[in-house]
Amino acid sequence: MFHFQNQKQLSLSDLCNDLAINCKVRLKKQSLDERFNSKALLFMKNLMEKAIVKFVRNDTAFNFFNSFSSVKIKDSTSFDLPESMKSLYPGNGGGASNSGVNMQFEYDLKTNDIIDLSIYSKKDNDYKNAHQTLSDVRENDLIIRDLGYIGLELLEKITKLKAFFLNRIKPQTTIYEKVRGKYIRISLKSISKKLRKSGKPYLEKKVYIGERKYLPCRMVFILIPDDKKKEREKRQMRKAKRRRSNKIDNRVLEAIDLNIFITNTSQEQIPPSEIYNVYKLRWQIELIFKTWKQISQINLLKQAKAYRIMVIIYAQLLWIIINWKIISLFMIHYFKLKRNLLSIYKTYKTLNLLKPQLKRSIRNKNQLCSIIENVGIIFSNNHFREKRKGGYLSTDIIATFIS
Repeated sequence: MFHFQNQKQLSLSDLCNDLAINCKVRLKKQSLDERFNSKALLFMKNLMEKAIVKFVRNDTAFNFFNSFSSVKIKDSTSFDLPESMKSLYPGNGGGASNSGVNMQFEYDLKTNDIIDLSIYSKKDNDYKNAHQTLSDVRENDLIIRDLGYIGLELLEKITKLKAFFLNRIKPQTTIYEKVRGKYIRISLKSISKKLRKSGKPYLEKKVYIGERKYLPCRMVFILIPDDKKKEREKRQMRKAKRRRSNKIDNRVLEAIDLNIFITNTSQEQIPPSEIYNVYKLRWQIELIFKTWKQISQINLLKQAKAYRIMVIIYAQLLWIIINWKIISLFMIHYFKLKRNLLSIYKTYKTLNLLKPQLKRSIRNKNQLCSIIENVGIIFSNNHFREKRKGGYLSTDIIATFIS
C-alpha cells in the first residue's frame, strides 16, 4: 500500500507486480482482490489506531504555552469517494459524487501528538463530532476550533471540565453585558463605531452569551479592513442567493466588519492583544490537509470494491502518521536549537521522495537509522517555514508564549 504512485494510477496487476519484485510474493490479481476483505480492513484500521497510541506521550515537547497542559487544534477535511462507497459513506449532495468522507484530525500543538484521526460519512458534521469526542477534553486543555464545532452547550461543558476554549463566534449569537445587575444586549454596530472612533486595534469586554443561558466569557472585537469587509459582503450575498433571498441576514450584516472571539482564559494566559494571533495558529491544520491531498494524494481513488478503497485509505493514513512522527521529532529538535519551525509541506514532500528507501528499510534497523539521520540533515537545509509578503509566521506568535 505504501506505493510511490497515487492509488488512482494503480491497477491490481500493478500491485501484483510490485509484490513480485519487492517482496518475492507471486499472486494472481483475482487472488489479491480477494484479500481486500473485512479482515484486511479491520487489520489496517487497528494498525493505524495502534500507531497513533504508540507515537504519543513522549517526553519531547515544545517549551511554549506552559499555562496549558495541551493546546488542541481540530478541524476536518472532506473529499468524494467512488460511487461504490455510497452505502457505507453517503455524501451530502454537495459534490459530484453520492459518496464522501469527512476526516477529523486533532493534534496537540505543544507536543505534536495526534489526538484524533478518524473517518466519518460526509453527512456527519463537525458539531456532531464535537459532542461525540467530548471525552477527549482534559482539565487545563486549551481547545481551539472553527465555528462549525461550537455551540453554547458545548462551551459550558468545556468550562465544567476546567478546560479552556478560544473560538470565533457566530453573528447570530446573542451577547449581553451586565449593567447594574441587569443583562443588557450589546449592539455590534455600536462596537464598530467605537473602534473606528478610537482607532484602537481591538476592544475587549466581559460578556455573557446565549438566550437566558448567560455563559460568562471574555470577548475581543477586532475591526477588519474595508477590502475584507467587501469580500465578506459578496460571500454572504452569494449565500443569500443560494437560499433564494436577495438580502443578507440582519444579524450577519451587523457583524460584517468585525472579527469576534470568545474565550474563558485569563488575560495573563492570553493577553487581548494576542487573541487573534493565537487563533491564527489553527490555520496550520489547513496546511496539513493541503499536504495530505497534494503530496500524499489521499483523495485520489479509483472505482473499486469498497474494501479495497477503505484499506487503501487506512494505509495512506498510517503512512501519514509515520511521516508525522518523523517530522515532529525533528521539528521539536530544531525549534529548541534554532527557534524556527520546519515546514510541514516541505518535509512531507521530501519524505515522499524517500518513500521507496523507507519502505525497503522496514526490516533493516541500521539502514533505517541511516536514512533517518540523513533526513535530519536534509531538513536542516531549506526546510524551514518562510514568511510570505505581508504575512505573519507562526513562530513569531509562539515566541510570545515561550517560557
